[in-house]
Amino acid sequence: MKIFLIFVMGVMTLFARDGIVRDIINENTIMIEHNGKLQRAFLAGVASYLSSNAKNHEIGFKQREALREAAIDYLKERLRPGERIDFVKIDYEDDALHIFVIKKKDNSQLNYELVKEGYALLDCNDPYLLNGLYGRMKIAMNYAKSKKRGLWSQHGDTLEALIEKRTYYGSTNKNVKKEDVLEYLKNLSMAMGR
Repeated sequence: MKIFLIFVMGVMTLFARDGIVRDIINENTIMIEHNGKLQRAFLAGVASYLSSNAKNHEIGFKQREALREAAIDYLKERLRPGERIDFVKIDYEDDALHIFVIKKKDNSQLNYELVKEGYALLDCNDPYLLNGLYGRMKIAMNYAKSKKRGLWSQHGDTLEALIEKRTYYGSTNKNVKKEDVLEYLKNLSMAMGR
């Protein structure tokens, strides 16, 4: 299993770019410096507690804000300003990036880790999240929920109420070359088949 994880991480880093974390903005947005340019970067597939399942009015702003603050605190523990990261660019939206972060220290996948450790919900309708990553992150969220990890331990019912049903299928990936995406998915599927 350990060899499999190392191989998957190697495949992820094939398309990775180098950056430096400059600030944590909220539970799913960071500021990074890449090629000398400061850019806002959204963590692909990580939902905002303030807007997740907005139609559910039973979960009030104070509850959402408390979850958000706890998630931000956890993110700040795991990712510090000045830390070097690799990231896979999923897409651009105006001047912002949509990224999947790979931490240089331990090669962990931050977006996935946040969901698996119970400090983030999967944004199942993120149009920038590749289907392969969506499936992995959904499994991670179900794991966190079943094991009552992180925020699930005390706020399980609230988190359950914030989960949205998937209404969007596919990803847009307008500014990523199709060849890069196909090669990435091919390598990832080969790694998972071993």
